[in-house]
Amino acid sequence: LEDKKIFLSSMGTSSIAHVRCYDSIKKVMSAPNLLRVGTAEQIFVECQDCTGGDINVIISVWSHPTKDEELANTAVTLNAGNHFQQLGRITIPARYFSREASTKHYVYLKAQFPDRVLEKVVMLSFQSGYIFIQTDKTLYTPKDKIYYRMFAVTPRMEPVGADAQNQPEVSISIEIVTPENIVLPLDPVVLKSGIHSGDYQLPEIASSGLWKVVTRFHSNPQLSYSAEF
Repeated sequence: LEDKKIFLSSMGTSSIAHVRCYDSIKKVMSAPNLLRVGTAEQIFVECQDCTGGDINVIISVWSHPTKDEELANTAVTLNAGNHFQQLGRITIPARYFSREASTKHYVYLKAQFPDRVLEKVVMLSFQSGYIFIQTDKTLYTPKDKIYYRMFAVTPRMEPVGADAQNQPEVSISIEIVTPENIVLPLDPVVLKSGIHSGDYQLPEIASSGLWKVVTRFHSNPQLSYSAEF
């Protein structure tokens, strides 16, 4: 007989859900305590003391509390070559959620092994990172060219961008906003090493007042960053 009760424990910054069996074979799922929306997160799955052929595991994220909509999924294969442990990368799209300061969002995180499913409730974070904006001056006149530079970092203050492990490219949108709140969109940008430099030519006839350069991560458009000039 097998004991299929799921236990939850904590190890560092990750919560671990695992199943204990009387034959000492354990299925393990480990994930961050907070899953960041719009950011690729790594989910660890393992079959301890397993032997034999391939074990296919589907990692998925489902709506909470209804559990009626799958938000994201990925699949990994455990085998002797990877010691029956693997990291799955999963990204939860921001479009499924309304970002309100007073609302806490949760999801169900599942790891489906061939013979059982591990499941836990995880809280979401909408902080994909930060974007810092610099302009070459604080005061401009009509026909001036504005030079700006953007630095995008992760919540751990590390530069974002595609890396050697083929992580997804990070792109941002950029807008110029006039004092009348007219939005002038610029071309989207794919970040390299977390840095982007650009410019914008003010027209010959330009409104006086506070202008802004505004940027957002495409993966989390609800959150914006801006600098005034």
